[in-house]
Amino acid sequence: MNTTFLDNTVETWLIALAIATGGSIVLRLVHGLLLRQLTRLSKRTATPVDDLLVAVLRATRRLFIVGLPLLLALEVLTLPSTMGRIVSVLTTVLWWLQIAIWLTAGVREWAANLVRRRGADMSSATTLAVLRVGILVLVWTIVLLALLDNVGVNISALVAGLGIGGVALALAVQGIFADLVASLVIVLDKPFVIGDFVVVGELAGTVENIGLKTTRIRSISGEEIVCSHSDLLASRIRNYKRMQQRRILFTFGVTYASTRAQLEAVPAAIRAIVEAQDQTRFDRCHLVSFGDSSIDFEVVYFVLDADYAVHVAKQHAINLALVSMVAELGLDFAFPTRTIHLVPEAAPTPLSSPSAPLEGTS
Repeated sequence: MNTTFLDNTVETWLIALAIATGGSIVLRLVHGLLLRQLTRLSKRTATPVDDLLVAVLRATRRLFIVGLPLLLALEVLTLPSTMGRIVSVLTTVLWWLQIAIWLTAGVREWAANLVRRRGADMSSATTLAVLRVGILVLVWTIVLLALLDNVGVNISALVAGLGIGGVALALAVQGIFADLVASLVIVLDKPFVIGDFVVVGELAGTVENIGLKTTRIRSISGEEIVCSHSDLLASRIRNYKRMQQRRILFTFGVTYASTRAQLEAVPAAIRAIVEAQDQTRFDRCHLVSFGDSSIDFEVVYFVLDADYAVHVAKQHAINLALVSMVAELGLDFAFPTRTIHLVPEAAPTPLSSPSAPLEGTS
């Protein structure tokens, strides 16, 4: 047992082997036991805490379970200074990487749990997606800096250098930086979210994805439109998904042969037609103008549903009922006409008798 091999006795080698093997077995058993117990508990409770712990435990890597006892076993041995330094650095790296992986899994489970609790709220889903990316970037940045500090790197100079480099980079990519800030504004202000139907200038479509720099819109004709965030925020955005009701205005004209009694009956008849439709609210109907060929009525009503298909269905039914109403009241729809009055031409005035011939003429 006291025989020396590579500057370590056989006893020391056996202790190191026991630490490496036994530590790996114990970690595996403890990890499996905790994971099974927490999984059963999470199925019986509604609290998100146990789900979060299960997600974190499942993120434990096999490299960590095997590598940590092995590196601790190497710490027991007498190693050359260079090798000992490498083992120490590897142990630190392994720990911090696993911590970063645990934190990543925890953040993702937290964001997913919030989305599940809020249901199909796409606004919340968009906000949480961007927030999750920001938290993960912050977590990995902190872990990287802590790791470099533990392995002996002077992070003060590194942070200062990154600050100066960041300013120079920001000046060089002002457009990209403006889009990144605009993405944050979109997430916080929420002028639109994934799934909304929007109209921006001449572009119209459904929002499919909101990224860090661009928003992707699926147009009515099928193609994908990629717009930068800064361009979108600089434009007037019409969000039809958030429309609560539709105001419908239309006009129709009847002929000048209509009597006063017939014209007075039109508003009440129009009100009855609109109110006969469900999900509609009558607003007004008035005789508004005398056109070149028609007496014009203006009708306004509301469809109490934002769906465009519902709107056109109601307008279709109202138009058909309007045709029947005009016939029942004895009216006629007007169309461009021109009446020409022909006045007979007056008879020509007869010429006076010719004067007597001049003297001396034959």
